[in-house]
Amino acid sequence: MGVWPTNCPELVADLLTALNLSASTIVSVKELHDMPIEEALLNHYEIARITPDILDFINERSGDAVLADLLKPERAPDLKHWLWGRQLIDLLETFPVKVTAQEWINALRKIQPRLYSISSSPKVHINEVHLTFSNLRYSTNGKHRGGVCSTFLADRAEKGSVDFCPEIGALPPACWQGYAHDYGRTRHGGGPLPRFPARASCTG
Repeated sequence: MGVWPTNCPELVADLLTALNLSASTIVSVKELHDMPIEEALLNHYEIARITPDILDFINERSGDAVLADLLKPERAPDLKHWLWGRQLIDLLETFPVKVTAQEWINALRKIQPRLYSISSSPKVHINEVHLTFSNLRYSTNGKHRGGVCSTFLADRAEKGSVDFCPEIGALPPACWQGYAHDYGRTRHGGGPLPRFPARASCTG
């Protein structure tokens, strides 16, 4: 079962502060519509994981010699050690950049559902799906960090509905045909993966 998380509001605020961008700045989100950058970062983009593409982007925009040296092929072990436990906000705070809101959005990847195994039986829990997950929290360099989806489920999911993206076999048979069409189309680059809203109830 795929769960669509939203990002931590505090992390979004920290990113906007690091970038010196206003939360109300309007950006264009591909396949959706124009919206404030705060909303885009909360709901539609990956803002925790440091990817090779974002490393190259920060390197180009920061012009920092230390980062440029870390990205040399012969420094790969040192780069891996430096990245351990760090998130995108740590990269930005260490190597500041000046970008427009739209440039930043264009540099990010769209958020993707996180996959979890179903731990319940439809014979016992009718119209319910139970997931078991580990709540990832840790500290790095004296700063608290956490997993995108596990902290979403633990801290914020009960405040509203949770969008999910099930495997075809996890849906009732009546839903398979339409969902299979959407899933097959989007998996081949035709658009975003579909979302199904559901109410959440989390227990520790």
